[in-house]
Amino acid sequence: MLAAIGEVESGFGQNDGPSSAGALGPMQFEPSTWALYGDGGNIMNPADAIPAAARLLVANGAPGNLQQAILAYNHSASYLTDVLDQAATPPAAPRRSPPPPTAPSASKKTSGRCHPGPPGRSSPTPKLSSASPTSTGPPARTRSTAQAWP
Repeated sequence: MLAAIGEVESGFGQNDGPSSAGALGPMQFEPSTWALYGDGGNIMNPADAIPAAARLLVANGAPGNLQQAILAYNHSASYLTDVLDQAATPPAAPRRSPPPPTAPSASKKTSGRCHPGPPGRSSPTPKLSSASPTSTGPPARTRSTAQAWP
């Protein structure tokens, strides 16, 4: 629920305010509300603002009466609907970073692909860079910038 509120309030900190009501930070606290729940933290710091939002929700009925608690956060029926809808939306799958390229083992046969993926899916073939006259050892493996990782 806290993630849903953070997304609705500020797009996960993309718009830290101030809002038209003077709310600030990733969880969009008004300074007077922050004074009650901020526990001496920094209104602009998610590590302080998210627990403060949890304290506000619990003080207003969460988890037993979550709708009441959310309406205490923002007294708008459309806000309540937005937060509940956001909370019900599955998060997007995070993009995994590709593992760093490694030299193939002499005892292993490779498929010619840089990083084997799931069956039926092809990966770009690595390109070998030209060795400079001052380099020692084999040329470094680099990935073509023309194709992005899946």
